[in-house]
Amino acid sequence: MRLVKPYASRRRAWALAVAATLALIGWGATPAAAYVPPVDDLWARLVAGAPLLKSAIVDTETVVFDPAQPGPAGSAQGAPAPKPLAGRDFRQRIYWQRGALLAVETLSGDGTPLHLMLRDGYRTYEKALSTARTFAPADLHPVLYPFLEASAAAWRDELVFWGIQPLAVALELYGSATAYVLGEGAGQALWIDRNEDRPVRLEVRAAGPAPLQLAVQFSEYMPVAAKNQDAANPRLPKVMTYEIGGRLFRRTTITDVQADAPVRSFPLVRWRQELGLSAAAAAYAFTRTEGGKP
Repeated sequence: MRLVKPYASRRRAWALAVAATLALIGWGATPAAAYVPPVDDLWARLVAGAPLLKSAIVDTETVVFDPAQPGPAGSAQGAPAPKPLAGRDFRQRIYWQRGALLAVETLSGDGTPLHLMLRDGYRTYEKALSTARTFAPADLHPVLYPFLEASAAAWRDELVFWGIQPLAVALELYGSATAYVLGEGAGQALWIDRNEDRPVRLEVRAAGPAPLQLAVQFSEYMPVAAKNQDAANPRLPKVMTYEIGGRLFRRTTITDVQADAPVRSFPLVRWRQELGLSAAAAAYAFTRTEGGKP
């Protein structure tokens, strides 16, 4: 038989209670708030916050910087911001209809058409419209699409595009708060604000002879639904900042959103002409009714 000293036991229990309390204070969370959801539950939380839209036309402007210059992300406080690279800026107009159509027109700063991508149902077409500029797939990738579509499939495809396998969820410190980390851990994951269920950062390791760390920061969330239906629930990031190795590389800003844009605003005939497709073929998106059937 083992004798237990009552006073020592009480002191130990008190010490454990204090340690547990300090741990919770340090994390800024209660036991319930520290719950880490499984992957499917986190998909559902992202989907639940979708903007109240059926379609939209979103205009963006992108400014490109030289990451070799000192930038806000990697320089001392008060250092000058890097200057944009001349002739590298571009604009995009994103046409989107939920579950059906996505088109991205890329134009130079002066409005010259440079590239067109059309995803009509399960078919995707792309064409360079100018030889003056060349783009990598990641340059033209519409990172706003999963925010608009807000389906588990859209978010899963987005992470796979960036080479991230969304296999697990962890809880990590993010600044002075905590965030869910969906993916393969810090450095190769999507960071999600656990209070607002909004993505705040995408981190990718680009493979190659000299591996690079790419990070996309999502900020200044804005409401986009028509008639301010989601004024208290901003779900679309207005600013997307790209960093390479901690240095500013690109900044994309939303300049205009046409919520629930009418069908006549989608220039499908012109797109088909530019892509060399038959104008007689019916568009998948515009042959569907609310129920999803012709």
